[in-house]
Amino acid sequence: MRWIAVGTVMLAAAICLDHSWGGPDDDIVFAAKLFTDLPNNGSLEISGTLTGDGIGYKNNTIGISCYKDRRECYIAYVEQIGPNQIGRMQNVDIFPITK
Repeated sequence: MRWIAVGTVMLAAAICLDHSWGGPDDDIVFAAKLFTDLPNNGSLEISGTLTGDGIGYKNNTIGISCYKDRRECYIAYVEQIGPNQIGRMQNVDIFPITK
């Protein structure tokens, strides 16, 4: 259970998950943010929209899955690249859970 707390704090500090509804007509609406903690399964899932200063593409969505048995977190995301256009799903980034 400790790895989940450390992983959650680390990921939450790195990103701000929020979902903004509305906006200009060219905004792409993604699903609402989600947090799932499955202690019996040893997994944790977080998804949502990155917000804040310095975000290149305001319309984006990210999914993070962490697995206790693998001691790894997987991060995948997509971004809006133009009016009513979404770029390719990016390769999954893998981060080890060290503490």
